[in-house]
Amino acid sequence: LCSEAQRVAKIGSWDVDLATGTFTWSDELYKINKEDPKTFIPTQEKLYKKIHPEDRKLMQDWVEKTTAGLDAGEVEFRFILPDGTIRYARGSGSLITDKQGKPLRLLGTTQDITDEKCAEQKLNESLIELAQRYSDLRRVNKELDLVNASLKKLDEAKTEFVSTAAHEIRTPLTSILGFTQTLLNSGIKISDESKRKYLGIIESESKRLSRLVNSLLDISRIETGRTELKFMRFDIITLVKDVIKSMAVPDTLVVNLDVHDEAIMVWGNPERLGQVVRNILDNAIRYSRSGTMITIGLHRSGADVVARITDTGPGIPESERGKVFEKFYRYRGDMSPSKGGGLGLAIARSIIEAHQGKIGVESEPGKV
Repeated sequence: LCSEAQRVAKIGSWDVDLATGTFTWSDELYKINKEDPKTFIPTQEKLYKKIHPEDRKLMQDWVEKTTAGLDAGEVEFRFILPDGTIRYARGSGSLITDKQGKPLRLLGTTQDITDEKCAEQKLNESLIELAQRYSDLRRVNKELDLVNASLKKLDEAKTEFVSTAAHEIRTPLTSILGFTQTLLNSGIKISDESKRKYLGIIESESKRLSRLVNSLLDISRIETGRTELKFMRFDIITLVKDVIKSMAVPDTLVVNLDVHDEAIMVWGNPERLGQVVRNILDNAIRYSRSGTMITIGLHRSGADVVARITDTGPGIPESERGKVFEKFYRYRGDMSPSKGGGLGLAIARSIIEAHQGKIGVESEPGKV
């Protein structure tokens, strides 16, 4: 019955005569160690050789404590079968003494716990995998939260853009419609001078509406990549000079080109980059104080070219600077009587980004 219990539990028993050093093993212990009881005689030297080298010191300490009558508890160790296979075992033992307390024998058991260790290892691996998947899930959830927040912000921006665009389009349409109805009203007597004035307003507002629609289409084509930008090598200094000549600069302002090179060759689309200079310069002319200078600086910075346009406008507070290149943005503190459509700088940003460049603003209220 005891042998059957040992077989089922994979537990073998052992007995050591401390006087003679003789080891006695149960049948199950021989089976656990894959040794033949007819040919294998257990000795201390043989047993230590069967224990995994990394666990021998652990086993020696356990044996010394147990032999000294101390409670060494259980010990887990690896042992090596004759074919080189490594197995796991759990050992326990107790000291038998005579009436005077002299050590006589060590009795103990050894249980093969390889299946238990394998199950434990698989459980640990599963827990590690589960922890990794949980970490991945949290990361994905965080990314989804960021995407959702970005989509929400984009949706809000879209709604605001549609509302602003509708307002910008409605304003000239209202003027056109109002003056057209006045001219068509046969019950109202209108002088030829008034007619010319109303028609002039209609023409002006129609051109304004046309520019607005074209600008919106321009931004859309650039941002969606539907406009093919043909790149070529050209002199950016010559381009800026040509743009300055084409601009209607008031006599009360001076535009100064600050360069230290005869030519600065760049790779890009001259028509679109000229549009960037024109839009920013137009903005500078609109807001600069009378009797001041606008400076356009160009210089190399490694493989890049830096263009800086400095004006004497009223300045923009830090809280507003990030919005400067947004569609239809106008600074609330803007007191300029001549306002643009709010799309010039947005178009400039789209063009620069299409050239893999960067565009920004530096400004302080009350400073150049």
